[in-house]
Amino acid sequence: MPIKLNLKISQIGIIIVIVPILLQVVFVGWLAYLLWQADVEKMREVHAKELLQVTDNLYKLAYSAGFNLSTYLTEGYSQEHKDNFQEALSKIPAAIERADAVVKNHPKEEKLLDEIKPDIYDVCKRLDKVAKLMDGRPSIASFYTIQRHRDYIEKFGEKFANWLPRFVKEAQTIETTSPEKQKQLRKQQGLALVIGLIANIAMAFALAGFFARQITNRLTIMTDNTKRLVEDRPLNPEQSGVAEIAQLDHVFHDMAQALKEAAQKERAIIQNASEVICSLDSNGQFGKLNPASLSVWGYAFNELIGKSLLDIVDLEDKEKTRQAIVNAGNDTNISFENRIKCKDGSLVDMLWSTHWSSEEKTLFCVAHDITNRKELERLKQEFMAMVSHDMRTPLTSVLATVKLLAKGTFGVLPGKANERLDVVTRNLDRLVALINDLLDIEKLESGQMQLNKESLQIKQVLERSLQELEQYALDQNIKLELVASESQAVADEDRLIQVIINLLANAIKFSPKGGIVKINSEQIDNNVWVKVIDQGRGVPSSHKEIIFERFKQVESADGKRKAGTGLGLPICKQIIESHGGKIGVDSENGEGSTFWFWIPAQNMPKDLIGRLEESVELQDKSEKINA
Repeated sequence: MPIKLNLKISQIGIIIVIVPILLQVVFVGWLAYLLWQADVEKMREVHAKELLQVTDNLYKLAYSAGFNLSTYLTEGYSQEHKDNFQEALSKIPAAIERADAVVKNHPKEEKLLDEIKPDIYDVCKRLDKVAKLMDGRPSIASFYTIQRHRDYIEKFGEKFANWLPRFVKEAQTIETTSPEKQKQLRKQQGLALVIGLIANIAMAFALAGFFARQITNRLTIMTDNTKRLVEDRPLNPEQSGVAEIAQLDHVFHDMAQALKEAAQKERAIIQNASEVICSLDSNGQFGKLNPASLSVWGYAFNELIGKSLLDIVDLEDKEKTRQAIVNAGNDTNISFENRIKCKDGSLVDMLWSTHWSSEEKTLFCVAHDITNRKELERLKQEFMAMVSHDMRTPLTSVLATVKLLAKGTFGVLPGKANERLDVVTRNLDRLVALINDLLDIEKLESGQMQLNKESLQIKQVLERSLQELEQYALDQNIKLELVASESQAVADEDRLIQVIINLLANAIKFSPKGGIVKINSEQIDNNVWVKVIDQGRGVPSSHKEIIFERFKQVESADGKRKAGTGLGLPICKQIIESHGGKIGVDSENGEGSTFWFWIPAQNMPKDLIGRLEESVELQDKSEKINA
């Protein structure tokens, strides 16, 4: 059973680097050892040759000295033999020194040389004496002395001849065996090179296999897991160990499981969604569809796959739908409405939110059933039409008649009747005001109210607004103060006065008796600011936004509301925003309020004003869609 190693990538890298280095160190060490042995053997061979040379030289010099000495004595004192004798004698000391140098650090040879060296020196001394005797005139005494020395030298010659083979035997052995040893060493060096090459190749394959098992195979498994994840197939079992790749594989499995769970949740959401979710190709044919198509349109998803959306669109909306699909390729996100003809023949209104994927050449769609909303809008329009024609006109007529009665146009009425007519008049005024407010805000939201913009002096607009409310302020014992700058703006004067009157009326209504209501205007940068400041009960911070919503009012401390429809501030908000401005309130509860708004001044570039107005219109449309 193979041993499984749980190694880190850094450890595997160290092994891949260290093992070849160790192998190379062993191989180089072995080869260096063989080379060293070859050098040693070569040196032994050279030493043997030198040893033979110095031995041969010593032998020749000793033989030459003895031969020439004997010849000199036996052949009549020849000068030639004398010179040869003296020449050989003079070279013997240098030859001995050479021999000492050759045998140095060779104990066995030094010992052999030391055995003969005293005799050599003794013979040299005798030869030196003989040479001195030969320099003088020969005599019988010198002849006998020389003869005696010659006898000694001849005995030394026999001893030297016996010693010499012992000395040269080792050298001759080395000289004979060294070439064979060197040949064997050269073979071993070649074998070492072959073994080293084979070992390196084998180690390379072994390390490659090791790397493949530890790294490549695991990476291959992870690559296969990636493909399996994309193809939604089961993954390979998790890899064991604590190495980085095993940990990465473990994380990959966790990620795959998380993706699987997320995909299951996504499928569950899509499968159970009440909206129709589908994909269309560039020709408008259904690619995928969720089961909501059955509950919304009556078609099962398999009945629509491969069919065109235009096949189920109402005839009147087909061209609009076709154009929307074509435009989807030019715009990433588009929305459009149409009517779908259901399987049972009924029609449903749908709002389509789409996203075009250029990579997949597919239009992803979410279709919302807005049939109920369309019905509510229709009912709302009918209701507003009914309020406008069937309620406001009769109520206005009744109000006019009641006022005529109160003035005595048709005769004097009793006191009790006048009191009741006053109550009826106030109620009718409130009812007509409510109807007018409802109609105004509906027109503003639907964009049906046209603004007649012209160049205005803001100060004059404020003065007209104050004139409208002077009597009301006197009745409430409220003082009005105006501080206005000479600013100009392009606005609808009637609508702007409507906003200012509404803000002033609220300030007067909520101010205490004897209080002061201030109104001022100023131009800051490119905007005209108008502020209405009162000393009333203030607006809590939690109500600063909601008071600009329909039918929202701030309750007083005693729980009672001031008279009003709850539509005045929303109407003001719509009018100001339609001018490209903004409205708000700064207040603390119990410390009075400052209602403010700003609109673009006349000195702003016209294109900037247009962009602001367009921005407000887009915001209004967005709020309607969200509603």
